[in-house]
Amino acid sequence: MTKITIAIAVYNVEKYIERCIDSVLNQDFSDYEALVVDDRGKDNSINLIEKMAQSHPNGEKIRIFHHEKNLGTGAVRNTSIDEARGEYIFFMDGDDYLAPNAIRLLYEAMTANNADVVIGNHQSVFPDGRIEYTTNYKQGCCISEYAIIQWMRKNEINHYPVATWNKLFKISFLRDNGIRCVPWHRHEDIFFGFQTAFFVKSIATVPEITYYWAQLQDSYTHQDFTEWHLNQYLDIFDRSMNLIIEKEKSGKLPKELYWILTNKFLYGFVSRNIWNSSLLSNKQKNDYLKHIREITTHIKWKDECHWWKQKLFYMVIKMPYPYYVIKFLGNFITI
Repeated sequence: MTKITIAIAVYNVEKYIERCIDSVLNQDFSDYEALVVDDRGKDNSINLIEKMAQSHPNGEKIRIFHHEKNLGTGAVRNTSIDEARGEYIFFMDGDDYLAPNAIRLLYEAMTANNADVVIGNHQSVFPDGRIEYTTNYKQGCCISEYAIIQWMRKNEINHYPVATWNKLFKISFLRDNGIRCVPWHRHEDIFFGFQTAFFVKSIATVPEITYYWAQLQDSYTHQDFTEWHLNQYLDIFDRSMNLIIEKEKSGKLPKELYWILTNKFLYGFVSRNIWNSSLLSNKQKNDYLKHIREITTHIKWKDECHWWKQKLFYMVIKMPYPYYVIKFLGNFITI
């Protein structure tokens, strides 16, 4: 059995795909397959990969799976889970690239700790080479019923990095717990990461930078939010809260799980992008805020928050004011 499947999502990334595949085929670790999932883009990406498969010394590691039509990144991740031949799986996007020792470092941490998940550090990089930021997660392994909570405390952060990429997963962990992406979601990693938070019992970290996340101006994260985006995030909230309610039946949950649901990504990134969107009406923005308030009825901020900014933000978000007042007050709170 192959040790690792490196699952690469490919959709209209011909400008960057050779750099991506080159970084995969030049790893200093040999026991892996490069599973390319073609999501039926309209450019020359797949042809370039096929040429590399013929010309590169490690080209035989490439295996291409073709979707019949464009299905989205969530469906690509699910296909990767289904088709992986490796004992472990590593997700990446076709416009990003790996450090030469990435897979070896993650694999060594995985096997040394018998972890469900191993996280590496990453850099966010602009096309001109400028570095936007670098993560600094601490080396070590956390083992507990809700290991991600322990991991958050160890790293002194108030969120879990929900991105599917730059994590090495034990494939049996994903399959046995039914952890999958919502196929039609564009931002597929949020609910996937939230499911991971409930089931992972051992999570390890390597201190080195293993992944380079390309910041492209035409990417999804730079687009204005539309009603389509809004409906997706409301769906994420509902799915996540239903998971919490189901899990509550078996006993009291760690308070940080509620915070992961309403973390700085959902409250910060999503809410601020929705409130600043020029494509949503005031009614849509207020309906979104109402939905958040309904969810936070589960959270008693006095008991469930460790950080004073969390407490203040919950107080602000629950105020019965329209979105533009909450937006104004929220601009003074960075969480």
